[in-house]
Amino acid sequence: MPIKVIVELQAKPGRRDELKGLLESMVATNGPSQRGFLGSTRYEVLDNPDMLIEIAEWESTEARVAHMQEARKPRKQAKTVAEGCDQLPIGVVRSSRCGVGGRHRRGVRMPASSG
Repeated sequence: MPIKVIVELQAKPGRRDELKGLLESMVATNGPSQRGFLGSTRYEVLDNPDMLIEIAEWESTEARVAHMQEARKPRKQAKTVAEGCDQLPIGVVRSSRCGVGGRHRRGVRMPASSG
């Protein structure tokens, strides 16, 4: 059964657009190769100019868990990435999961492409 994962991303002050661009680039580059990843949409929060909400859809809970386990594996470039983390436009990340048809948060701006 498909699931949706809701991720709250708190950008560093004034860097939401930079964070949004980074996420869009990552999804375009890596999304198609992620087994079980069906896509995601990012939303701007109306009353918080530094927050984004991402709703990602996965084929199943198992696909999402497998992706997260793979993402936690150490890699050669991990030290370089860790050293550069203070340069990233993100501060805090929170994630939750809901089944298909889960409720969306109020106060979230829908993307221009949706009805």
